[in-house]
Amino acid sequence: MHAATPGTRALPVSVEGVPRWERELSDRVGLAVRAATGVLTVEEVSVHHDGKRTTAPGMRGSSELQLPIEVRASDYTVELSVTLQAGSDGFIVAFGDRAGDYFFEWSFGIWQNRFLVLGTVADGLYDEWTEPLPYTFDPGRTYRLEIRVADRGRNIVCFIDGRIVHDVEDAARPEQRLSATAVVDGRHGATIVKLVNATADALEAEVVLSSGHAVRELEVVALDAPADAGSPGVGAPSEPILTRVSGNRWRVPPFSFATVRVNSGGLREGEPC
Repeated sequence: MHAATPGTRALPVSVEGVPRWERELSDRVGLAVRAATGVLTVEEVSVHHDGKRTTAPGMRGSSELQLPIEVRASDYTVELSVTLQAGSDGFIVAFGDRAGDYFFEWSFGIWQNRFLVLGTVADGLYDEWTEPLPYTFDPGRTYRLEIRVADRGRNIVCFIDGRIVHDVEDAARPEQRLSATAVVDGRHGATIVKLVNATADALEAEVVLSSGHAVRELEVVALDAPADAGSPGVGAPSEPILTRVSGNRWRVPPFSFATVRVNSGGLREGEPC
């Protein structure tokens, strides 16, 4: 859809009345350690929370070790010792609500055993939270780790052998999960608006031209699907639908992408929306 509506020039766009979205963080606490190669040993596992201490037995194995930790707390401290024998790719400590849509991963020896980084997994997609720190994972070494979490993960401090390596804070800024751009296709004299609605709600959109010229018709090609449909890197599990709308307003489905050709008798090429 995007490739089928190219432009020769971008147009200025202003967007008003966009709803804001803020992720509600979970207080569920789980813990796992995984490695692509080698044998993991995890010992001395504990979670301190609300004046209590929850412990888990040590584990040894390959691939992923899911520690039997299930607590609920907004503020907590995780302590554990990790050893990876014969591993060439380092290991990852995952913590937080691992069964939910947002949790944390602390990676040792990523990018060919060159960096240490703390990241988040949101809606199944990993993103680095900290700048990668130069770091080389040593196979066979026992790492004593401590992770201090405050306000369900708004602030996280990570220690290796008692030394702070990460201290990060999330400002909890509400997100704008709607994006609108516009281009002019000078080859065909068309003005095209492209809109992404990444919210769970249907929205009413209205195209207003800066000149005040009335929009007679919109040709809307929309593609939408449930948020959990398909997977990253795979084609959408639905087909785009063409709708012609009289006037300048149309209903935008939740979790959708639309390309909209603006038809107006008074529209000048390259007019801002």
